[in-house]
Amino acid sequence: MKMISLTRRTLLLGGLLSPALTVQGQRKTSRPSPTGKAFPQGPWKWDTVLWDEDRRRLGSIGREFYHLKDGSLALRLERHDEQGYNNDTYSASMNAFALRSADGGWTWQEYEGPLLDETQTLLSDGTLIKVYAGGAVSLEVRRKLLAEVGGNPDTAVREGNDLWPESKRAELEAQGYQVDKSFPGVVGTLTALSCSRSVDGGKTVQYNRIEGLPRLATMYGSFRRCIELKDGTLLAACCGKRKRGDPHFSFVIRSANKGRSWDFFPVAEDLSRRLDFNETEIFELPNGQVIAMMRCHYAGQGVGNYLYQSFSSDGGVSWTAFKRTPMWGYPAQLILLKSGNLLCTYAHRRHPYGVRACLSSDLGKTWDYENEKIIRDDSLPGLVDYPTSTQLNDGTILTAYTVSKIPRIPYREDDQVGPNEDLLIHRRQRVGKEQRWNGGYHGVAGLSRYTENYVRAPGQVTSRTKWPQATGHDEE
Repeated sequence: MKMISLTRRTLLLGGLLSPALTVQGQRKTSRPSPTGKAFPQGPWKWDTVLWDEDRRRLGSIGREFYHLKDGSLALRLERHDEQGYNNDTYSASMNAFALRSADGGWTWQEYEGPLLDETQTLLSDGTLIKVYAGGAVSLEVRRKLLAEVGGNPDTAVREGNDLWPESKRAELEAQGYQVDKSFPGVVGTLTALSCSRSVDGGKTVQYNRIEGLPRLATMYGSFRRCIELKDGTLLAACCGKRKRGDPHFSFVIRSANKGRSWDFFPVAEDLSRRLDFNETEIFELPNGQVIAMMRCHYAGQGVGNYLYQSFSSDGGVSWTAFKRTPMWGYPAQLILLKSGNLLCTYAHRRHPYGVRACLSSDLGKTWDYENEKIIRDDSLPGLVDYPTSTQLNDGTILTAYTVSKIPRIPYREDDQVGPNEDLLIHRRQRVGKEQRWNGGYHGVAGLSRYTENYVRAPGQVTSRTKWPQATGHDEE
């Protein structure tokens, strides 16, 4: 295994992500001891870099920590060429890799051992199950089409957008489907959900398209892995559009037979067509209720809004009316802490860009927004990817994330790159057939460790990002 040199990678960042211990407003350069003997008294937070690679963009961190049987932790990351062709439908150069920590998150090494897929669930009876978008086009057809138009056929996977020749756009739209741009010569649709099941630990897998769902213009699922309730019921959180041009609405599909068949139940839909509900986190609470925390936008806008939530008391069949929370950002991840508090972690995609978290002491009825945890607020506008949190046996919390930084190597002569300012001189642009970036940033994977009672002290400034409040900024 290759050891990650946190110190070396941090020095290359020019101080933008220096590992440091923050004790309620006082920033120190030493870190607490992994033995726990040197933990400071009172609230504190420690930040460091997990991965930073020139000319690469870091994507989702697997959306959760993996707790391995030997007590170690693992995270899955994905990266691709920062200047290469990439959109939500197709990426020309993406590859995934994993990191593992055997000392509670202090040091990390590259890891090549087995991990569940980020949306795969291991059920209590040993069944491996996964709900995913796609299934209208076979994997073989996707690969063949990409090869024909000059795309990379090796990037084709079974799940995600079904790919079609661009010549079929009018035909697909006539059927009522939303058609998304992809690689030149290719378009994508999300018109089906599928389920994979394995009862022998993944040696053999059955792939089946889920039948009986309403016909939608587009549908996404499952946002994270489906959850198994205490009574064995499975829930997968999804979203979709009923018609092209409609806002998204949130729904779950529900299985009472270990994924052999599924039923459809809406969670949140704004009939006024003003609010768009999409990426949804679902979590079973100790009281038996299920909470759904939803990413929300105003219809037709790409920037964020407050998180909205809803509750189910009957295993996902019916849901309370959606309600706005005080938390601004998206998407959410929920974990239950040893204290009984619920922690919601989310990306904050407006100035100052970064990652935040909030506690609830009453299982989501109210949120202590006055003591919001500002985990990072020094990212450039644009890419702040999905953060994820876990609590360790010593009670401290780990949050992993990717944030955007200026490249150490300028793309243009007039780019100004320095250790004391996070400043881009020009806006990023896409140009050419493959829409390559002209200028831009790259993603850095980071990790913060903090106590449950950590709250950034009033007046403490950690961000030097110089960028006005986003208005119409094309976030991803």
